[in-house]
Amino acid sequence: QALLKASGLVADGAVFAGTGPLLYLVTYQYLKAGVKVAALLDTSSKSSRLEALPHLWGALSRWDMLSKGRSWMAEIRKSETQIVNNVTELRIHGESAVNGISYRTQKGLSREIETENIFLHQGVVPNVNLAMVAGIDHFWHSVQLCWHPKIDAWGRTNVDGLVMAGDGIGIGGAQAAEATGHLAALGCLTKLGKIDAAECENQTKPVRTALVREKNIRPFLDTWFRPALHFRVPSDETIVCRCEELTAKDIRDVIDIGIAGPNQLKSYCRAGMGLCQGRYCGLTVQEIIGQETGRELKDVGYYRLRPPIKPIPLDELADMEADPPANEI
Repeated sequence: QALLKASGLVADGAVFAGTGPLLYLVTYQYLKAGVKVAALLDTSSKSSRLEALPHLWGALSRWDMLSKGRSWMAEIRKSETQIVNNVTELRIHGESAVNGISYRTQKGLSREIETENIFLHQGVVPNVNLAMVAGIDHFWHSVQLCWHPKIDAWGRTNVDGLVMAGDGIGIGGAQAAEATGHLAALGCLTKLGKIDAAECENQTKPVRTALVREKNIRPFLDTWFRPALHFRVPSDETIVCRCEELTAKDIRDVIDIGIAGPNQLKSYCRAGMGLCQGRYCGLTVQEIIGQETGRELKDVGYYRLRPPIKPIPLDELADMEADPPANEI
């Protein structure tokens, strides 16, 4: 989506596979750009959709958003794009490069599609690396299946002077992110004495009302598009840590010797020590450990993160201004 919007780069005849509203949005955007999409393989399950129904009433407060999603689906159905629902298995084919993808559905239907481009998506989670390395406390969100920073109503964290807002505190969408940023700003202005408590309260009311409205749809969407366990915890031959090229079996073999958690596992097999610092593999490693040891995911924990959060060249470090020695002040 970023390549399409920023650079106009697309992959003609691609297959989109996985779950989540973004899967349909990007497919719709491809079609609007005049790009052919070979297939959309939806891995959301019938059971998840049934579990989401009790949350539909709350989601109706954002009927406009639901209606927009239905219009995306309708446009995709009108196109030549093959749509397959209830996909339970995906397998990408190719040696040095991708040449196709096969799938299996809940009813046992099995097919293979020839393509050179496949886009996989199993939902969106907050990027917590920067927050964790800053020492902010986090908690495990059992519905969104990820870590969220602990904040108060104004986005304040346990680290004095650090305030958080946006999708970094939990996936809620663009308007929810804007509302949390507005609240964080009002909290900061009040603490700095730029506005008084009465003015803060007056400006806060409509923002909080908007935020509640945005959040009401999340239980419905999070349940409907919850990634299935077998897509979150892959089979042995699947590469989990891309940076170190470690498969799920490599990780399971290390767990079998008595690994306590992600950080000890990192020492034994280097999972999470690559360029991405665990951004891609962290949650998968956590779930594999939980499955293999029978522990709750909140108890398994996450990688202990250290700076730099992302790779930087040495010349950037060399060019940084340093405080002069005390005897030169």
